[in-house]
Amino acid sequence: MFKRNTAKVVLSGKAYPIKCDMLVLEKIQDKYQDMSEFENKLTGFRLSGNQDGL
Repeated sequence: MFKRNTAKVVLSGKAYPIKCDMLVLEKIQDKYQDMSEFENKLTGFRLSGNQDGL
């Protein structure tokens, strides 16, 4: 199913193969409306402060 050189993502210390095709991207967009929001949740990035940057 996955080739040996498939990229992997590590979540909670366990590595999982990444499979991302157009169907996956459409589902992400449907749920999050914005790929950057999805990326931020995946990496754990959070803005500090309020909307004005304070």
